[in-house]
Amino acid sequence: MKEYVKQPEHKAGTAGKEPQARKQAPLGELLQAYRSNSPAQPKEMENKGDAGKELNAVLENLEMAVMQAMRIPGQEAEKKDAFELAERLRQLHIIADGNNEEAKSALLEGLKEELEMAGSPPALANVPPIQRLKPWQWGLIGTGAVIGLGALLYKLYKNITNRQEEVTEDGTDTDMHGDEISGIDIPKELRKGITKLMSVEEIANRIFENVNKFEFVYDGWYYPVQMSMEGHVGDCRSLVEIYELVASRFGVPTVRRSIADWMLVNPGPIHGREAHGNTAGESYWFFQNHYWVEVCGTSYDLLFKVKSPPAPAFVSFTDEYNNVSYCGFNNGCFFIHNHDFPSGYKKKVIGIVFPDETAVRKFVDECLESE
Repeated sequence: MKEYVKQPEHKAGTAGKEPQARKQAPLGELLQAYRSNSPAQPKEMENKGDAGKELNAVLENLEMAVMQAMRIPGQEAEKKDAFELAERLRQLHIIADGNNEEAKSALLEGLKEELEMAGSPPALANVPPIQRLKPWQWGLIGTGAVIGLGALLYKLYKNITNRQEEVTEDGTDTDMHGDEISGIDIPKELRKGITKLMSVEEIANRIFENVNKFEFVYDGWYYPVQMSMEGHVGDCRSLVEIYELVASRFGVPTVRRSIADWMLVNPGPIHGREAHGNTAGESYWFFQNHYWVEVCGTSYDLLFKVKSPPAPAFVSFTDEYNNVSYCGFNNGCFFIHNHDFPSGYKKKVIGIVFPDETAVRKFVDECLESE
């Protein structure tokens, strides 16, 4: 049995920013660093030696390209490319957060090669993607997300560069390297009922009501705030950033709160899902992280649509039975994640919650017997 150490909660932050977050490099700076093999390259070198962290660091920098492309007004082609890039990065984040160290290292190598080649997209375009595969890439999960990513990035970068000096007629900020996303249009339904005569607390409550009524589909994936608002889709962090964006327009200071840990939450309604849980039988909600926002000491949980985030149960230990990993939570429940399901179990759920350890072992034995 292995002791599980819970990750600490983030205790402070500012509107729209994660506490002590590493500043992202502008896309142009990033591409130039890789093309020239410059020492400026190591935005991710602080995590050198940990392929997962290093891969995640590169991906976080590349997400700036999505943010920048989405801010180009009226350019649907760029937004389509940005959605494709976001989907690729999402797939790679899954691998970076997983347990396959060989895949992490190989994809990190391939991603860096794509970035180094990003300065010569015509050469890339003349070589079919399948012919650019190296031996380590054959059959490797995530390869499709890496191949051609350099050319896609360069295309986005050129379009951004060509337009970053423009200013729209309504004075929209187009500083593509700014940390604030001040040029995003906020839908009327998110601004409804807010006046300058209202107090900070009243505005905060009204924004909470507006976000709760905002049409939204929870798909468990994070998207930059404009993509989330336009697509009406995302996760709890996406909802928090929508709230933060509206709050910033009305001068309401926010503090972002978050937990980065496996957790179980009692079943119930959430924003954008008809189901009351995502584990087998909708017995619980399982999350690997959770975000909410605080204004003047009041917490607003945009996913659960309540003012006080529900109290989760956390992992207290992990163990293994017949080569199947499982974990115990401090509420007495046991859990097997779908990554660890026995091959005999085919249902598509994020995981299964068990009342006790005996039930875990019985489940594993029955699955192995059915293979």
